[in-house]
Amino acid sequence: LHQPAVREYLALYSSTGSKGFKVWLQRSGKWHDIVEQVMREEGVPGDLLYLAMIESGFKTRVKSPKAAGGMWQFMPGTGVEMGLRIDAWVDERFDPIKSAHAAARYLKKQYPRFESWPLAMAAYNGGPGLVNAAIDKYNTNDFFKLVAYGAMFDETRRYAPKILAAAT
Repeated sequence: LHQPAVREYLALYSSTGSKGFKVWLQRSGKWHDIVEQVMREEGVPGDLLYLAMIESGFKTRVKSPKAAGGMWQFMPGTGVEMGLRIDAWVDERFDPIKSAHAAARYLKKQYPRFESWPLAMAAYNGGPGLVNAAIDKYNTNDFFKLVAYGAMFDETRRYAPKILAAAT
């Protein structure tokens, strides 16, 4: 909350003009408790459910132009890697509960590597290779220092602050 980027998104989401965020909050009502429980079952902080808010606004059937799908916006390869069935008959990226388990497993896999939930979120968005390269280049695993240095893609630098603000 002390980070300028988090405060910026908190102000944006709290403003009366933030209709999109209000829609996301309404839509989250259906999923909040279930997904929070999944996160806890998988051993990650319950607030990581807000990653789905930033990814999809809690829409379950959404597909990106780059082929990411579902509430958690898994690319097909990553979905399969995290245990989702994706074939000609079934695409579990669109199953909110199964994909929530897969998202939690992915984040749980990243946390020991980076020892930081914001960096685990950044890896979810931009990939662990991007995060590793930023850490190596700037010799820090402090997400907000990396943001200040301009490391990673702009979208990835904004990603964790959006989630942290939404959770707040």
